[in-house]
This record gives sequence, structure tokens and C-alpha cells, in this order.
Amino acid sequence: MKSKQEKILLVDDEEPITEAVELYLRGEGFKVISANDVSAAVDKFRSLKPDLVVIDSAIAGKLSPELLGKFREAYQVPVIMITPHESATGIAEGAELGADEIITKPFRPRDLAARVKTVLRRSQLVQYRTEMGGCQ
Repeated sequence: MKSKQEKILLVDDEEPITEAVELYLRGEGFKVISANDVSAAVDKFRSLKPDLVVIDSAIAGKLSPELLGKFREAYQVPVIMITPHESATGIAEGAELGADEIITKPFRPRDLAARVKTVLRRSQLVQYRTEMGGCQ
């Protein structure tokens, strides 16, 4: 059982996707806050300090790599990027922006939830190892 409810910032401007993902992730026990543009995403990121960010590549592309890097450095938050179906450009941009995981549209909310759990586990393991002084 989780000791705390992980907070996820979901950033996507396609309302049907946002609603479906938000509903599914809440059903999985996550606290989900959504934003539909860059300005709202930045504001909510700063106030929420999420455990993970799920962001559409079109919106992420409007963030400067420097800004995304500063957020990740300040908060050490993992990022899952959503890209258009089999878009080599979107996948490359996601990697360049430092996404921890990339998922392509269309996707099932269940698949995204599985990736969210995996990335959070990986992030928590890295944090634990860092707190314990590295791997022995």
C-alpha cells in the first residue's frame, strides 16, 4: 500500500484525452491535476510540485528545454511525454527534452497508468539510493 497519494500533473489540450486519463488515474489512486496550456502548466507545476508530469509533446514543445530542465532539476520530477502516433519527430523531441518515458497516441489509459507506476517506482528507487549514499 502506498504511504502517500502521488500527485500527477497532466498537461494536454485535448479534452477527451484529458478526461479519460484523469478518470482512470484517479481510479488507480493518484491525485491528478490537469492543465491545458503552457501558462497553466507552469503555474500548476510550481504550486503542485507533482511527483510526475504527463505532458503532450505539442505543449512540451512550447516549453523551452531550459525551463523544463530547471523544473526537473529543482523538483527532480520524472516526465512522461505523449506524442502523435509513431511520430519519429515527437519521439526524438521527447528524448531531447529529457522525457523519462514516451507513449504514442492513441493509447489506452491502462497502458499509461502502467507506465506511470513504472516511472514512479524507478524514480523512488533512485531517490532512495541517493538518500542512502548511492549503491553499495
